[in-house]
Amino acid sequence: KIHFAQPVKSIDQKKISIEWLEDSTWIAFEDPIALTPDTAGNILDYTVSAKWDYGTKYKFQIDSAAITGIYDSISNDKFVHEFTVKSAEDYSTIIFNITSESYWPEKPYDWTNKDSIPVHIADSTETVSVTTLEPNDSIEMADSVMTDSIVIASADSLPPIVIQLLSSGDTPVASAKVINGKARFDFVTPDTYYARAFIDVNDNGIWDTGNLLMWKQAEDVFYYPNKIKLKKNWDIEQSWDLFETPLDHQKPYDILKNKPKTSENKPQNDEDDEDEEGFGNNNFIYGSDANTYGNGSTYNNARMNNR
Repeated sequence: KIHFAQPVKSIDQKKISIEWLEDSTWIAFEDPIALTPDTAGNILDYTVSAKWDYGTKYKFQIDSAAITGIYDSISNDKFVHEFTVKSAEDYSTIIFNITSESYWPEKPYDWTNKDSIPVHIADSTETVSVTTLEPNDSIEMADSVMTDSIVIASADSLPPIVIQLLSSGDTPVASAKVINGKARFDFVTPDTYYARAFIDVNDNGIWDTGNLLMWKQAEDVFYYPNKIKLKKNWDIEQSWDLFETPLDHQKPYDILKNKPKTSENKPQNDEDDEDEEGFGNNNFIYGSDANTYGNGSTYNNARMNNR
């Protein structure tokens, strides 16, 4: 991962190279190397992807003036970085199994009834046909200031879900889409981690905030209630029901920004044990206009990620 001090305007990919060391000789990669925007959506971060070999030493090089920032007069100096990939035994794997019942954060559009699907026309001359829509198709909506999309889905399907692996500072270090109920993180450096999930309703891979003008709420966020301690060469598989733990008890105490005060200034719940039992199948209500989600439980749409 490469972090820049300002947004990037242009990249000359031909001035970027990677070499690997064999018997004291540097050998260039045959395939072209490209810097690509970070999947987490941070505009200052780019990633370099390649097929790395365990235990091999590499040299990553960016020639001078290969990258220009949004201010045309600023470009990079020559950059050279050598690193060695760890052995396979130095990494770990985390797999999350999402066990929540089928649900949507908002009632899905009835894709079998094309007349029930709301379609926003960008201008008076444009027409949108919905006669050929199938489950999980989307229709682009646009106006003079913003764009969005609606997702057409069957009522018994899961919405798109993205899992983010978090550091002890509540910062995303990796993300993965839930596919067939599973999210997998490979080549994870042993450490203590946390996790959160968001319902990616428009399936764009990033968490979207609310939009007052469109009467649209921010995408729902859930936290895995326990910390995850990884050791070298471990594979951990965790089952996660997004609704098993009440929303205001999900975020682990260690990464709360506003920690509750107690008489002894200690956490009210000790959740250090990663195998701690959850709250079971709870039925609970927040607010007067609560909506019902999986397991027969009742929730409101309040965003709890900063609690």
